[in-house]
Amino acid sequence: MPAFLIAAHHRGDNPFNLAVDKDPVWADLVALDTDLREAGALIFSRGLHGPDATVSMRIASDLTLAEAPGPLQDEEHWLSGMWLLECADMDEALAWGRRAARAHRCDVEVRPFQGPIPGLTEAAHRASGR
Repeated sequence: MPAFLIAAHHRGDNPFNLAVDKDPVWADLVALDTDLREAGALIFSRGLHGPDATVSMRIASDLTLAEAPGPLQDEEHWLSGMWLLECADMDEALAWGRRAARAHRCDVEVRPFQGPIPGLTEAAHRASGR
């Protein structure tokens, strides 16, 4: 079955960041993860620390590396978390992506992996009893 990444991206003005009470967001995210597990789609999900905890590495044509604090992309829009899913097709992944965007109150990106993920999906199936 194809695997997909749903990547959550935040900006400083996202509703999640501006909300005084984040409990409704967390409740929606827990419900989303529960539904993903029950549907047999969730392989992995996790939030990330903010951009201030990031170190980026840029590689030059001579393969030397330059390290610098901060994300590769501009700090007004940063990767904040992800879901790794197994879905029948892109339409199913997009449906989960729409739900993730609403639950997390942020922009998301849905991207298919190139080919199957050997070992990972089989281990997820065993862990979930599928």
